[in-house]
Amino acid sequence: MYTHPTLGFKACHPNGWAVSEQEDPEEAARWVTFNAPTSNRDTGEGLKLIAVRVSPNTTGKSGDEFLATSAVSLINEFSEWLIEWPYAVEIGDSEGVEVNYQMGLLFQAGRVMVVGWKAYLLAGDQQWLIQAVGRTEYRDELAGIHDEFLAHFFPPA
Repeated sequence: MYTHPTLGFKACHPNGWAVSEQEDPEEAARWVTFNAPTSNRDTGEGLKLIAVRVSPNTTGKSGDEFLATSAVSLINEFSEWLIEWPYAVEIGDSEGVEVNYQMGLLFQAGRVMVVGWKAYLLAGDQQWLIQAVGRTEYRDELAGIHDEFLAHFFPPA
């Protein structure tokens, strides 16, 4: 179990995965990334990661309106690569909206096919994004990791 000291969220991640944090002061956003020890972010080799982004609610919406707006945003972002259209998803004890996609990403070593899930939820006045991404050959393993992560992810109340 990982607990972020200032953002206050809790999440379970696989043993041995490295945790790193970044900030984007321009957008008042903070990232926490969980990387598999095999992940090489330069070449895409062994890529398996989960990222959590917290930022102010830029939509100005709440409840079902927030989820509907987020679903449209996900469709616009991944329209060419969607495996599944946006669907409701339980994230800990919160409701979110998520898509599943597959696409090619360019790395130093060339194009790598990846599979991913991207979800949005609203907790308090914060917009939360949770994304799991990995090489397509890890799809089944990553799907299980993704499901466990969401089931044990708890943003602050």
